[in-house]
Amino acid sequence: MDHLVHLIKHCKMALLSVAILIVSLFSSSITVLATTPTDAGAGQVKVTGLTIDKHEVRNNGYVNVAVAFQGGANVQPGTTLTINLPQNTTNVAGLHGVRGKQAINATYNGNTIDNVATAEVSQDKVVITFNDHVKQLPNGFVGNFRFNAVAEAAINSKDKVTPATITVDGQSVSINVTNNSTPVGPGVSSQKPIDTSKTYL
Repeated sequence: MDHLVHLIKHCKMALLSVAILIVSLFSSSITVLATTPTDAGAGQVKVTGLTIDKHEVRNNGYVNVAVAFQGGANVQPGTTLTINLPQNTTNVAGLHGVRGKQAINATYNGNTIDNVATAEVSQDKVVITFNDHVKQLPNGFVGNFRFNAVAEAAINSKDKVTPATITVDGQSVSINVTNNSTPVGPGVSSQKPIDTSKTYL
């Protein structure tokens, strides 16, 4: 009887050890997946996320756009990533970028390198250009930045709500733009527009 009890205890300990090992391996794999860029190919940089700080905005109101990006291994200086901004047409709203430049940082496995690229915003696009500092991240990287834009309602949008949509690398985000004469609900920007003729550094 004592031998049987001892055998059962031994089996329980063995099963517990196996369970701990499996959990440990699974946790390790999650960490690797969370910190190692996999979507962008070698030498490439892709947008992995887009968000806008408002769901609706008045014509000529401004919004803030957040961009997340990912670089593959061995991205070279001079590599660029372009985000085209929609321009308003007869029936579609647009977003006009607030001109300016900003330095962008990037990270790999907790190691952050400052000023690996410059984002230059113009009326119709944002261009990110990587510099020599990107060589310090040969195994890939992730990063993010923000920029401002002015919402422009569709030309024939009197008393209507029309969407403006940014799409790049399979990522997409939209915001509804209302004509100034259209009543709007809570959370809608009514701030003064940013002057897009000026350069903000």
